[in-house]
Amino acid sequence: MAKIGLTRAMLSTLMAFKGNEITSSQLSLVLGISQKQAWVRLKQLEERGLVKRVGRSVWRLTEEGRDIAEFYSRYEGMFKRAQELVDRVLKDLYGEGDPSLFGLKARIGIRIILNHILLIILSTLFKTSWYDSPKIRARIVKSIERDYLVPLIKCLQDLVSLRSSPINRLVLAEIDATVARTFELYDDYTFLLKGFRKRG
Repeated sequence: MAKIGLTRAMLSTLMAFKGNEITSSQLSLVLGISQKQAWVRLKQLEERGLVKRVGRSVWRLTEEGRDIAEFYSRYEGMFKRAQELVDRVLKDLYGEGDPSLFGLKARIGIRIILNHILLIILSTLFKTSWYDSPKIRARIVKSIERDYLVPLIKCLQDLVSLRSSPINRLVLAEIDATVARTFELYDDYTFLLKGFRKRG
């Protein structure tokens, strides 16, 4: 996909569409801006192929515009729910007094936390890809790092020191599995390239 280069204002305009269509006067009410500002934003989105005018002041999301708006609203909801699950797992692990039960819970809990770290990284890549401004991108990365990644990594460090041997074994097993998967994927990658070169 070509770089779209959205600003925060343009993204909030896309998110203001309830359904596929909106008028400039409805948009100005939803966002609390003037009708002139609403029209300017809609024109900017039209230039990027994300909306099209279908009437005198009626605008419709294009397929790409709809995809962005839907993904972004879904991402926000998924991200919050995943964060709540991780918080619940961490609270439960910290409160567990039985060592054997702790080991059982930690086996799945560590995977949940590592998956959430991957979700944060992928979501950050996707979220920042809409913005032209390097300053906005850097701000998003910094806030996500500060609010999510650093606290999660600290929690993992605390868990490792809390019950070092079972947690360390789990973390090492996850590292081994990740390294093995990386090599498998690289083998697939080189196999595909060889096949492509033979055809060329």
